[in-house]
Amino acid sequence: MAGFIRRYLEDPGLEEILAIEGVVIIDREPPASITGLGSGTVTVVGEFEDGEYSTPCEVFSGGDLLDQFGSFGYSYAGVPSQNPSARSRLADAALTPEYWNGNGFIALVNKRFRRLIIVRVDTSIGAVEFTRLASISGNENNTWNLEPAQVLRIELDGAAAVSATFDAAIALETSGAGTYPSTFAGGEQMTVTMDAGTSLEITQQIFFQVGDQTQAQVISRINGALGYTAAIDAGGGITTLQGRIRGTAGEVDITSIDALVTTATGFAAGTTNGTGDVANIDEVTFAEAKSVIEADVAGTLIDRDADGNIRLSSATVSGVTRTIEVITTATTALAFEFPLDVLADAFVSVAASIPAGTRVQTVGGTVWVTAQTVDTTADEPDDYVARIRPAEDDGTTAGTGVGTVVVVTTPIASGSWAVTNPAPVAAALTEPALDAAYVTAIDKTLNPNSVSKETNIIVSARQSTAIRQRIRSNAINASADGLRGRLGVVRPPLGTTTRATARGSTAPGVGATRDQRVVYAYPGARTFIPQIAARGVSGGTGFTVDGRIDVGFDTWASSTMSQLAPEENPGQLTGFMVSIVGVELNNPDVQDMRIDDYKAFKRAGIAALRMNEGTAVIQSGKTSVDPAVHPNLQNINRRRMADFIQDTLAQRANAFSKKLATRLRRSLVTGEINGFMNQLLSPSNEAAQRIDGYLLDPRAGNTPQSLAAGVFRIILKVRTTPSLDVIVIETVIGENVEVNELPLAA
Repeated sequence: MAGFIRRYLEDPGLEEILAIEGVVIIDREPPASITGLGSGTVTVVGEFEDGEYSTPCEVFSGGDLLDQFGSFGYSYAGVPSQNPSARSRLADAALTPEYWNGNGFIALVNKRFRRLIIVRVDTSIGAVEFTRLASISGNENNTWNLEPAQVLRIELDGAAAVSATFDAAIALETSGAGTYPSTFAGGEQMTVTMDAGTSLEITQQIFFQVGDQTQAQVISRINGALGYTAAIDAGGGITTLQGRIRGTAGEVDITSIDALVTTATGFAAGTTNGTGDVANIDEVTFAEAKSVIEADVAGTLIDRDADGNIRLSSATVSGVTRTIEVITTATTALAFEFPLDVLADAFVSVAASIPAGTRVQTVGGTVWVTAQTVDTTADEPDDYVARIRPAEDDGTTAGTGVGTVVVVTTPIASGSWAVTNPAPVAAALTEPALDAAYVTAIDKTLNPNSVSKETNIIVSARQSTAIRQRIRSNAINASADGLRGRLGVVRPPLGTTTRATARGSTAPGVGATRDQRVVYAYPGARTFIPQIAARGVSGGTGFTVDGRIDVGFDTWASSTMSQLAPEENPGQLTGFMVSIVGVELNNPDVQDMRIDDYKAFKRAGIAALRMNEGTAVIQSGKTSVDPAVHPNLQNINRRRMADFIQDTLAQRANAFSKKLATRLRRSLVTGEINGFMNQLLSPSNEAAQRIDGYLLDPRAGNTPQSLAAGVFRIILKVRTTPSLDVIVIETVIGENVEVNELPLAA
């Protein structure tokens, strides 16, 4: 080749072109066709059962939401919706609790979003460390049929085997030496109760006959009355009386006895119990097995695994030899079905996880749940740290000291685990502390390097004065600091906010958060939550018998705006809120709202929920500005459409920033803007029209001095298309109306 082939994206200048012989290709970017940016991206800040804290994460489906952030509470033993977050809150020193004020799942359920970003609030109050234990599992029996003196022979951590022995003996009442012949005349009696409180309990009044003179005859009479061999000749005139239950539940109780019977048999009124370390050796319970094995073999732990099987673990949490084995030699307690001569250790060969919702507690019973799923590593048993929150998340749980959280209540499928807390666990967060945690999470959405920079609407699952103010400032700051134009949606408390309070100028009224970037949604909505219905009142505080609860209207308004084009009035009739069955039921002040109420809401700048023949609508799509002061800023769709146009144009124009302001480049920028605006106007396709008109002027705002300073100003004026807020149908109807001169149809 005679020369070099060189490629440039811009004209490199004559000096560079002449630097070497060859072919110069200038590959210029063609004019772009601008497409509008998304306008329905909603960020929800709230408390969830799993997932990353305070890092904005986009979710792409309902399944993805469950995978990343969990459902409503946790499932234990097949029972769902246990230990849900934010069960009860008293924001702003309220006297009446608001249920689920902060629960992110409740904030999202029954709603759809064009695009959804989640920011999980960190309400954890401490951490625990998990250490995997060596373990083996037996069967899933509820009780085990053993024999007295049966043994489990266990080797721990390579040490000598130690035995756990099950002891049990029947209740045995031994008489004094009897006097025979008895001299019974007939009708003498004794009343006995055998094994009271068990399935084999017998209470029998025994009447002796005149023929019961010898010890053998007396014993025969007793056994005949009781129906089994209870009385036995022990020799020397002594008789024993025994029950049938082997263990501490066994009992022989002589409740009454005639004097002559006492003289003849040597028995007296009184009670004798069975002995051993179990109540009934034929029906050894899980608690008894745990007690015997852990007491007899120090360093063992008995619990049930995730499949419900009895599990035997070594409680050793350090050292390289962490093993457990039930050995064949001397082991006779086979009913547990522990594998024999199988050496188990703590170093499993597969990775797994410790799921969020795992319950841990103190010996005294205070319970917490792990708040994040923790992945575990194959062959690494130590020091997996999990954040925790109170299981009963109502703000009342006390803290605890170092090393007191030592019980794993929930079986973990990945094996047997020990737990402890290396640092104190704090008490449940106070309401101000919860507000502070939300403020931290809300502020994370201002990060220009995270997906939340594309947020168009931000809403919080928790309401309080501090959070409403932070949502307001967040929307203003995001829009001013180079992120997408943003609306914040807020609400007042459920249940207690009257119509007058909502219209008021102080918190929690609309006047405290006035701005064209704030939507004030009121009153609350009533909806059916399947997860609430599944548990009913057995779920505890915050659950209802029919699954219907009051929830904030702010997330409903956000969902509706998310799914509508920005130029559309969100107050129109849609199918986006069909799951609302009424206004909040537990607020007496909003049960009979009429047209004058909605006029007042509109004058106050409130996006009010109204039930229109069973269908929920936003009566007036207004921002929270005072319409009397800022009539030009009151419409939500004006603000959203302005953000849509501005964000779209700014994104494209930024590609030209700092490039030479040539006439060609200025013309390209202007041309692309004109093309986009013409798409919105759509003069050749009325069905696609989104604006009424626009004026684009790239000259009036520029001077030679401003251009020399690097400033190129384009003036764009857009007339948006108004919504059909009021349709007037003027009628004249009657027998004497003249219609001859009127057209039959318009």
